[in-house]
Amino acid sequence: YAINIEAGLDTRGISIPALLIQPFVENAFKHGLRHQKGTKSLTIHIAYQQEESILEIRIIDNGIGREAAEKLNQSIQPDHQSFASGAIKKRIDLLNFERKDVIGVEFQDIFEGTTPSGTEVSIRIHV
Repeated sequence: YAINIEAGLDTRGISIPALLIQPFVENAFKHGLRHQKGTKSLTIHIAYQQEESILEIRIIDNGIGREAAEKLNQSIQPDHQSFASGAIKKRIDLLNFERKDVIGVEFQDIFEGTTPSGTEVSIRIHV
């Protein structure tokens, strides 16, 4: 794994909600990397977009991808409903309750050609 923090970013002056990143990192291991054969990679990039006052945290893995992970999970536990995904969404909704869109999350599948080769989660926090 690697954690890349933008040069010059004053991490002491920025606070984020506790355990906001943890569920996404855990999901990368549990659903993407655990089933990946060969070299496994997880990178967390942290950068600040000053003009928009946005802290962006990107979690990138080279796992099997969301679609393959979903198929695999359904074959093992057909009736399984993800608790973590719902809990994460509810938590972000609560954090955004007083100020609309303070925290946003986007998921992007990564491909090499047409072959899934990982997932990128972007967390954007207005600070």
